[in-house]
Amino acid sequence: FAHAGNWLELVNREINGVVGTGTETYSIGNLVSTSSTTTSLNVTGVTTTVTLDVNGDLDVDGHTNLDNVSVVGVTTFNGDILFVGDNAKFASWDKSDGRFEFFDNAGLVFGNGNDLSIRHNGTDSIIDFTGTAHNLRIYGDGEIRLEPKANELSVRAIKDGAVELYHDNTKRFETTSQGINVTGHSELDNVNISGVVTATTFKG
Repeated sequence: FAHAGNWLELVNREINGVVGTGTETYSIGNLVSTSSTTTSLNVTGVTTTVTLDVNGDLDVDGHTNLDNVSVVGVTTFNGDILFVGDNAKFASWDKSDGRFEFFDNAGLVFGNGNDLSIRHNGTDSIIDFTGTAHNLRIYGDGEIRLEPKANELSVRAIKDGAVELYHDNTKRFETTSQGINVTGHSELDNVNISGVVTATTFKG
């Protein structure tokens, strides 16, 4: 490889298929090379190349600035990864926490037409599927619970069973195989009943 001052250093020169050892120095005027082969190359300083084909390991210490990277095969990252977006809409892989982390207003988008998005705007956490006529479906193989805070039930949907509504973690309404069951006081503006009504007390 070329140095300032028009001299060339050739490391581990290959002659007739035999790789030598050591370093040879040549004084040159202009260096034009269409192809170079080496088994060991140690560069200190700036190196500019149009195409670099490395068949083996490449060990780079320090900052690397790459305009375009095409990877075929497995890529392993051994530290944190930062994905930079506009207006501080960043996302990152935090190695120590073992999780993806999304900054405010950075989110996930699903569907060919960006039909569903999940994000946090700094105040609210938003699941958004507006602009589409499709449904939002949540599946489970047991129970589905809505809890305004941890361990405080608001809605409980049981597989092949009841749907329960809670007030301040107290069940007030549930569906049954025959209809509904209401616990506590009920205020009804208009009631239309077809069938038998059994009651101990009526107030009107």
